[in-house]
Amino acid sequence: GADAGISPATASTSTLADIFARAITATLTANDKTYDGNVSATGGLALNGVLTGDDVGITSGTVAFDSRNAGTGRTVTASGIGLTGADAGNYTVNVTATDLADILARAITATLAANDKTYDGTISATGSLALNGVLAGDQVGVRGDLAFDSRNAGTRTVTASGIGLTGADAGNYTVNASTSNLADIFARAITATLTAND
Repeated sequence: GADAGISPATASTSTLADIFARAITATLTANDKTYDGNVSATGGLALNGVLTGDDVGITSGTVAFDSRNAGTGRTVTASGIGLTGADAGNYTVNVTATDLADILARAITATLAANDKTYDGTISATGSLALNGVLAGDQVGVRGDLAFDSRNAGTRTVTASGIGLTGADAGNYTVNASTSNLADIFARAITATLTAND
């Protein structure tokens, strides 16, 4: 026919559409630490929802406890979370993540410098207690009850017992409950007098 030599037209068309970034989730596993006077924290961040084979990593600006003080179940927050890697632009992620962790009380040591005394018939003792291991700037004091192991003259053991901590930062520390040192009870000088008979 008249149109036999005409080939069917090949038609194509296009339009625009969006591929939305895939939302994924960053989670934090926070580590416990021993009290160190600051809120710095450590932990591991993980991504949930990355497609197999995609190159996506994670970074965080800061990881910090909600308080510098010792305690259990403190909130740790990773903030400034971002994505890295060749496929990072295909994803969105939460910018913060939280977990719970403990700040453990810091173990410190109390030592005793005991004073000598002259025999007085009692085991009462005096001396001074010092703390080793308190962080600079922390307000921590110490108290305890002192006593000789005997009322008698000689080189004796003096023990400080019931040792406890005082001060605004005392709750961030643990301390030994007792400590001892040596001191002398000197023999008491007495005077003999003579009453002579006629």
